Amino acid sequence: MKRVAVRTLNHTDCYQWASSYFTSDAYRRTWGYQVNPLPSPSEYELPLERMKVFPPSKEHRNSGRPRDRDRIPSRDEEPIVKRCSRCKQRGHFRGDCPEPMPAPSSLPGSSSRRNRSQNHSTHENENEEGDVYGTYNLAD
Repeated sequence: MKRVAVRTLNHTDCYQWASSYFTSDAYRRTWGYQVNPLPSPSEYELPLERMKVFPPSKEHRNSGRPRDRDRIPSRDEEPIVKRCSRCKQRGHFRGDCPEPMPAPSSLPGSSSRRNRSQNHSTHENENEEGDVYGTYNLAD
């Protein structure tokens, strides 16, 4: 558009700057040949042995930068030792831990809603009886 405006203000012929492909004559020559319509789908000639189309392979790469598993370690680099977060032993991770899974009630930090409400009420009572920091009367 800017070129058209500049050419118009300079009183030059704008059509000399447009490609000949965009002329109506070129359009008519492009579509001037006979275009045969496709037959209806019932009239298609299908081969007896159709080509089988298989679904795409499931071996797809994940998006993003690849992890550094294939990286060659430096000379002075020490290997990272696996440590299990469940049993704290070396050589495996939590998912491969040979120790049996502990019962849900014995896990630290896990409690049901009932236990939370009971614990909450006992903590409130403790705070009312004796605060760590004490209470002050600001009205005095």
